Amino acid sequence: DLNGDIGRSAIVETPFLDTGALLAHLDYLGIERSLVSHVSGREQNPTVGNRVLLEELAADPAARGRLYPVLTINPATFYETGGMASLREALASGQVRALATFPGTCRHPLLQLEPVLAGLADLRPVILWNTRENPYGELDYRDLVALATALPEVTFGCCKKMWGGFISVLDAMRRCPNICVDISWLHMRRTIELLVQEFGAERVFFGT
Repeated sequence: DLNGDIGRSAIVETPFLDTGALLAHLDYLGIERSLVSHVSGREQNPTVGNRVLLEELAADPAARGRLYPVLTINPATFYETGGMASLREALASGQVRALATFPGTCRHPLLQLEPVLAGLADLRPVILWNTRENPYGELDYRDLVALATALPEVTFGCCKKMWGGFISVLDAMRRCPNICVDISWLHMRRTIELLVQEFGAERVFFGT
């Protein structure tokens, strides 16, 4: 699953406060493994939240081999002391599978991530974008295409997108082979079949 998330939010109710709660939910659904981000990474500070996430995963033996950390980034990461160095170290170690961005919560256009992503591009990261919390509308899809075109080594995943404006996702995927989508909110008839037919199954990610 791409969309694991833990921590206590100051904005909305969060269902999984810790790794134990998330693992219990995965067991209920019959899901073996999940990527996981931490609420504090987007609501407090990415570097602090990422450290908390890694510490919580390390402290729970049951999470080993099942929960994989997704570190949060925002534009300020590029300028923060130690921000880029810690990301490069985590990605190079193989411990971290993906990075996540939350432009709605962190209040920035997607394009402002370019310095961060350019500094990590040689490590070929996967960037997960939660589209459901984004207030910038169609502008971010143009930004997404611009980023994906400039950084072909980076894979971009559009997560939690439903029917509203879905043509923007299809258009972005058509323009850039490094843009993918997850299935978590694709409740429209035969959408997954359409995506596989048009773009291939390898560009359709599993997310609850």
